[in-house]
Amino acid sequence: MKRALFLIVVVVLLIIGGYLSNAISKRGAAAIPMLVVQTENPEASPMTVTPEKGALFFIFASIALGSVIGMGATLALVFWLINRNVARFRQMPDRATTNANKNAAAKASSDTAQTA
Repeated sequence: MKRALFLIVVVVLLIIGGYLSNAISKRGAAAIPMLVVQTENPEASPMTVTPEKGALFFIFASIALGSVIGMGATLALVFWLINRNVARFRQMPDRATTNANKNAAAKASSDTAQTA
């Protein structure tokens, strides 16, 4: 029930956001009550998008997204290499156990040789 309510709230918020975006693009600043237009220069206005502003936004968004993807790939590679080395280490025989087994075998063979 909570998931359905959350989904309905998200959908309603998206519809309201879409309506506001559409209203602002068609009517301009008059679409939002109490919005004061400070300048008519499209380069300085946050309400209008010029080709240059759109291109700069696309460039900066691409750089930011590329950086995030690059950092994620680098971290994935580092963790994969660490995991691979840990898996290799876990497959190696334990040196302390191996040395103890060798010492025990040597002692057993020397005890056998002394009793014979």
